[in-house]
Amino acid sequence: WSREPFDLSPLGEIEADIALSADAILAGGYRFDQAELKARVHEGALEIDSLRGRIFGGLLEAQGHVANATPPQANISFKLDSMDIAEALQKAANIEAATGLASVDGRFTTAGNSEYDLVRALQGDATLSARNGTVEGVDLRALSDQLGALNDPEDFLSLADAGLTEGTTRLDSLDGTIRVQNGLATTNDLEIRADGGHGTVRGTADLPSWRLDLTSIFTLTDHPKAPPVGVHLTGPIDNPARELLIAEMQTFLIGKIAKSTVQKFVLP
Repeated sequence: WSREPFDLSPLGEIEADIALSADAILAGGYRFDQAELKARVHEGALEIDSLRGRIFGGLLEAQGHVANATPPQANISFKLDSMDIAEALQKAANIEAATGLASVDGRFTTAGNSEYDLVRALQGDATLSARNGTVEGVDLRALSDQLGALNDPEDFLSLADAGLTEGTTRLDSLDGTIRVQNGLATTNDLEIRADGGHGTVRGTADLPSWRLDLTSIFTLTDHPKAPPVGVHLTGPIDNPARELLIAEMQTFLIGKIAKSTVQKFVLP
């Protein structure tokens, strides 16, 4: 994040009513297509009455306020419908983690003298809903289909390594909320329904330091009696380290295979 100080002093020197329509607007490194803006500059503040346009393939509608205070202050409320998840993740964080369409409804406030300060002071919350996509780096269907055929617990290690670190899982839905306080984004209720399993996502993203601490836990739909498996992601948001959470499943399989072996010797 840039630490270059903002200069909003020109806001105190003009009074204006603004109405703008454009095929595209470039702002903050992002492109807004079919853009419509209605705003006012009055007594050192920019009041955004309406901002409407298309970004990441979705329709954005927003309102906001920017004041040349000490430090500068800003707030925004927005709704972004049917955005392309893959495009948004690639342009905003340079990662390829999912596809599909998502809608986000958010309200945020912040204050600061630079981009870094604004991120560090960010407060607010958002709801997220995604449908009909894919999640990269996880293959729950392959993990579920092959689990029942295992005869050696050690084989599960290689199966889990593949199923929870590579491949693709079809995503039916993802719903939940994200709360941000002082630049720390936290979720405790993200729910995932996917081909082969359903799961939860809990954790934090420290936006000022660009670090992630996120845990995903999945229950395999075809194996309701088996314990869940999961992945713990830590480190840079765009390149986190993965820790597989599979100890309970491995213990479960050892017991299951041992029981099956004993039965083969005992039963006539």
